[in-house]
Amino acid sequence: MHRIIYLSTTNTDLNKDEINNLLYKSNQYNVKHKITGILLYIDFDFIQVLEGSKEDVHFLFEKIKRDNRHRGIICVIDESIKKRQFSAWSMGFYSDSYQNLKDLKGFENINRALLRENKDEAVAIFLNTFLQSHRKDIIQF
Repeated sequence: MHRIIYLSTTNTDLNKDEINNLLYKSNQYNVKHKITGILLYIDFDFIQVLEGSKEDVHFLFEKIKRDNRHRGIICVIDESIKKRQFSAWSMGFYSDSYQNLKDLKGFENINRALLRENKDEAVAIFLNTFLQSHRKDIIQF
């Protein structure tokens, strides 16, 4: 089992139809290739976790890197894992703003720069805290 976590920034703000289309196509692909994970969309930024076989996860990540809807892709974590964190979801999705997240305990200092400058530790802490406090708010496929 393998996991990749990456950050990127969209070239334009995605509207609801664009997001729904992205989620629909991604979910179909993930189910077919037994990939699980979560996609967060926060003020033009994507934070995504992909889990599956190493070959499938790397193939998908290469495909994602060629997608012209975003730029500044940073691979935060690329590692073998013992088990999936999102085994029940082909994809989870959540969208918000950094400002709204700052109002929540544990996210007072969250911003794009913090995630990009201290990527490994900051993203891991952010994801774990986010999942503990927001799991019920995540749209699950």
